[in-house]
Amino acid sequence: MTPSGPARKLQLRGYTEFMKSILPHVLLSALFLTSCFDSSDSEETNVSAEAGAASEIGIVDVDAEKAAALVSEKPELVILDVRTPEEFAEGHLAGAVNIDFKEADFAAKVGELDPEKPYLLHCRSGSRSRQSMPVFEGLNFSEIYHLNTGYLGWTEAGKPVEK
Repeated sequence: MTPSGPARKLQLRGYTEFMKSILPHVLLSALFLTSCFDSSDSEETNVSAEAGAASEIGIVDVDAEKAAALVSEKPELVILDVRTPEEFAEGHLAGAVNIDFKEADFAAKVGELDPEKPYLLHCRSGSRSRQSMPVFEGLNFSEIYHLNTGYLGWTEAGKPVEK
């Protein structure tokens, strides 16, 4: 039997107070759980964006064909591979520079690069390189091309690599 009158009001007041007290904890827990998901752990996640579309931070997404054209058309283009050194050693785009996105000093190492040069940025599948973009924005890099299919897309397109 449910209480009525003043007893019911007291019961509802208790429920309301209880909900107010746990709501911040529930929201913080949800925020914590979503922030714990690291999409770089799921490398099969392929960040898909239309080739040539500009992102919010002024970085241009390109597919393997457009990236290959950039490599041949822009001799000053720096190919920046943000995979781990182990992944890099297994194979990489010719002439690529390796700076590991997972390292604590990633931003400092990127800060040593010339922000006026054009860069072709990539990782394995596009996820880590996408996550690294705010670093380039913060350092005011002027020309970034993002190989949105990553090293996997490059090799699937039959483009050359070196070891």
